[in-house]
Amino acid sequence: MADKWVLLPGLGVKVKMIDLGDGTYAIACSTTFSGDVEVDTDALEALVSDMLEKQDTLIAKDFATQTTLASVLAKIIAAPATEAKQDTLIAKDFATQTTLASVLAKIIAAPATEAKQDTLIAKDFATQTTLASTLDSLGAKADAAATAGDTTPFSIIALLKGIWVKLAGTLTVALSGVITPTHTAVTAGATTTAALAVNANRKYALLVNDSDEVIYIKLGAAAVLNEGIRLNANGGSYEMSNSIGNLTTGAINCISTSGGKILLATEGV
Repeated sequence: MADKWVLLPGLGVKVKMIDLGDGTYAIACSTTFSGDVEVDTDALEALVSDMLEKQDTLIAKDFATQTTLASVLAKIIAAPATEAKQDTLIAKDFATQTTLASVLAKIIAAPATEAKQDTLIAKDFATQTTLASTLDSLGAKADAAATAGDTTPFSIIALLKGIWVKLAGTLTVALSGVITPTHTAVTAGATTTAALAVNANRKYALLVNDSDEVIYIKLGAAAVLNEGIRLNANGGSYEMSNSIGNLTTGAINCISTSGGKILLATEGV
């Protein structure tokens, strides 16, 4: 260890610790004074030992020495911001003329020019001409209903009115609502038998064979075996209405081979 100066507390005197090189020290005083001096060698030795220990602790610290700095430098790229790297950056094409020229080549020539706007203005985007033509085809609310005898063009409204008039008759029953039914058990004889009499108010009819034998019915005429409408045994049936399109208001007659067979008749008015 090198020589060290030590301040003696309470005396205001500096003492020099001289390293003799053999593990021992000589003491030299920084001033002269008269009188007896009593030195506590144990305290002095402890003080010196504590100082040496703290110096060794400081020496062991790595205050950004070669090792630390080498580790930092190892993480930094070699030769940062050198002339060579700057030349590499300069060579890059950061949206320069070449890049921009390529972009411009993909854009149509003269977009949104006056000429193009004039072209758009000339387009008939459902303007008066288009709408007027559409309205002419639709027609007016006052147009008369079209008929099968029309030989000249007519509007869509006229066509719809004509269809409605044509369907009005067939839709009467479907739109008229509830009917009043009457149920009758008719005994079908071996000769023509009346199942339902003429009824101008009839809107619905249902005939069901409730026997073990075939029954035949005829509309508006005398019933004959093996003619007219065949109702099979045990549930054969025939239904009539305006909505079905087969309604008749005339007489309906029935007949069976053996006679005495039950025909269930339902009539709605």
